[in-house]
Amino acid sequence: MLTTSSLAAFAAGGTGPDDARALPNDWQPLEKGDEVWYSFFYDGDGSEIRIRLEAVPLEGGDPPRGVNFQVWTPEEARRWRAGSEVQPIGRGSKDPSAPGALLWKGGFNDRGTYYVVVESAGSQPAKVPITASGR
Repeated sequence: MLTTSSLAAFAAGGTGPDDARALPNDWQPLEKGDEVWYSFFYDGDGSEIRIRLEAVPLEGGDPPRGVNFQVWTPEEARRWRAGSEVQPIGRGSKDPSAPGALLWKGGFNDRGTYYVVVESAGSQPAKVPITASGR
């Protein structure tokens, strides 16, 4: 079962795992150079998680480039906090069923808080919905 963090955490934070925001239910602005941490709780039952992101320009025009996301496990986040060199367990890749969208699928056997880090290295502001689904 996936559940998001407290909605109160959504109003601020997002700079790391300790103040990660709840996954939003609507479009969120994303400025050039932003990196925003989101969290969700996963039961660790091995069921599939699907995380999807689609970036669109704030003011029309071409789709933004340079927007991506990473998936972090509780253990990777712990090591990141400790200052260790660590890589995310996964990254968004092109969603074959939706041009311009990114998708990651996976499942875990460990229960805990997992993280999605959205990054913008693009040249223009964007808005993004990011969703996580699963049991």
